[in-house]
Order: sequence, then structure tokens, then C-alpha cells
Amino acid sequence: IAGCAPAAMESMFNIMDFGDVAPGVVYVEGLMGFLYIERPQEVERYRQIFEYLRGMALGKEDTIELLGEIRSQYSAAPAPRIAWRSGY
Repeated sequence: IAGCAPAAMESMFNIMDFGDVAPGVVYVEGLMGFLYIERPQEVERYRQIFEYLRGMALGKEDTIELLGEIRSQYSAAPAPRIAWRSGY
């Protein structure tokens, strides 16, 4: 599934399954708006992308460790100075 990670970073999507009541639908929201995808082959493509991304994700313990490392970097760094500008 080449190129799916960059595409997923520009938008978010939710796969909605309704069991036997109705076919699956994908809701995609991006910078330019949103859309609903209903064609079965396109819904399946999003399922494949989801599984690919899930396979790339860190596990629970690795995620906790990474977040701890990031937190320690921020708590050790001096607080940034913020200059506010009014555009109005």
C-alpha cells in the first residue's frame, strides 16, 4: 500500500460498519472538506489502509515509553516566550 501514510496524514477517516443493516461507509474529512464513500471496493481500500497504519503503530508499552520521553524533553526545556500580535 505504497503512499498511504502521507495520504492519511492530510485527512482523517472513519470506517462505519452497520452489520447486516446497511453496507459500510467511510467518512473522510480533509483540508478541503469532507465526503462519504459508499462504493464497496473503495470502502475495502480504506480498510486496507487502516490495517496498514495499525500495523505501523506502536504498541501500548512502546507508546507509553515514547510519550514519557517526549514529556521529559518538554519539562527539561525552558518555557518559550510568546509574543502576541493583534491583527485587528
